[in-house]
Amino acid sequence: QETVAVTDPPFITNGHTKALKLDCTTANGSLSAGSYIQLQQRLEGFDLQRLRTGTSNPSPVTISFWIKATKTGTNVFASYQDEGGKQVGATYTINQSNTWEFKTITLPGNTHDAIANDHTRGRQFTWYFAAGSNRTSGTLPSTWTNYAVGDEAPGQVNHADNTANNIHLTGVQIEQGSSATDFEHISKAESLLLCQRYYCIRKYNIQGYPPSSGYADENIHWPVTMRTTPACTRTG
Repeated sequence: QETVAVTDPPFITNGHTKALKLDCTTANGSLSAGSYIQLQQRLEGFDLQRLRTGTSNPSPVTISFWIKATKTGTNVFASYQDEGGKQVGATYTINQSNTWEFKTITLPGNTHDAIANDHTRGRQFTWYFAAGSNRTSGTLPSTWTNYAVGDEAPGQVNHADNTANNIHLTGVQIEQGSSATDFEHISKAESLLLCQRYYCIRKYNIQGYPPSSGYADENIHWPVTMRTTPACTRTG
């Protein structure tokens, strides 16, 4: 996958100048039972308390996005909630090949299970682009139901069956409520800070002791407070 510039209408006027591109480089027209292609967005519990899950009046969630794909047909969008281990899903149709189409999906509220008010994953949102029989053998649940792997993606078309296939995705917005609103553009600076809560690269000059000592001092300053205690990898 890669990020590519978007030059065809209506994205220049709507402000979407970049898109995620998925390019099929090796065809697989006969998927094994365990095969799948999916794109996930994971949201932490702190950001999901407004949904009032586990109450008698939980809020639905609406997902909107622009998509352009070579292969037409039925596609599955699904959500999994860690608290309670439940899932829900919906389908949308790509009607025309290699044509930008705007999609909106509304998922119902969950009356069963409250999402923990912490930094752990509260919900996972998943776009499916291919799925083998392990994930297509059941029934796609339209209400929050106990998780079953066979219910993940029934009816999903296989975008991996031809090396000519591409998928472009942009303008993704996940919001509270039953209707999609205009895309909320934020500044590049704010977007960078939001990303750095989860991952960042820092460059420093290390003050070293004599090599024989095996010690070195390194002061690390995070640009923002990170989601949790970070795992660090040092190179050089």
